[in-house]
Amino acid sequence: MKILVTGSKGFIGSHLIEELSKFHEIVTFDIKDDKNEDVRNLDALIRKSKNCDAIVHLAALCLDSESVEKPYDYYTTNLLGTLNVLETARKLGIKTVINASSAGVGDRTPYSISKFHTEKLCDSFNKSYGLNTIILRIFNVYGKRNTKGVIQEFMKRLRENQPITVNNSGKQVRDYIHVKDVEKTIKNLLEDDYAFGTYEVGTGVGTSVNQLVKILTEITGKKPLIKYKKLPYEEIMYSISKKSIVRNPIKLEDGLKELLNSI
Repeated sequence: MKILVTGSKGFIGSHLIEELSKFHEIVTFDIKDDKNEDVRNLDALIRKSKNCDAIVHLAALCLDSESVEKPYDYYTTNLLGTLNVLETARKLGIKTVINASSAGVGDRTPYSISKFHTEKLCDSFNKSYGLNTIILRIFNVYGKRNTKGVIQEFMKRLRENQPITVNNSGKQVRDYIHVKDVEKTIKNLLEDDYAFGTYEVGTGVGTSVNQLVKILTEITGKKPLIKYKKLPYEEIMYSISKKSIVRNPIKLEDGLKELLNSI
């Protein structure tokens, strides 16, 4: 199978192409490699996607806080980028598009709204053109090479003996999933020929931010000063997968120990 991966230099993308390239022909597409490889550039997408069987669309801007400051960038990158991927598949007759959405879709921030509308674009291309669009609502991913996640930030603070900043009350419950589980799930979706639909990619196990801090302090043996910061936007209090398609996910404690030993 020949597969184009957008955002191939990103956190999930870099792991995914390592896994997929063992079995398939991979075409990479990332603005970090070439400024023209921007998902807002339809012509570039079409040129790179010729003769591909599927597109895995990972390229996106993905921080709630940043999206509040840069709404235009988030809407153009996430919405226009997804539209261009779908239009590329339609024009070239590519059978399947896997679109990485978010467990946090909604109307809280420009990011969450942009992801909601990317899902609607996928729905419309399935209904209008029969394109097999697969939407992945991915929960909180962690692992090597992630520079933006709360886990990486907390670990960095612990290593440097710095205070940890916890947003709002810290009672927010999240479903933390290892990047290895995400890459294997996407591989299975492609190889097992999954059909159109929205699928959850999580563990089904919830951990509050305060609990996460406790687990990390137990693993590292360090007890940091904890500061709480009130955010200017509402956070989801409970975000746990109820019907995840992930098979035998890695336990959080095991994944954190592995990550700590690798950095």
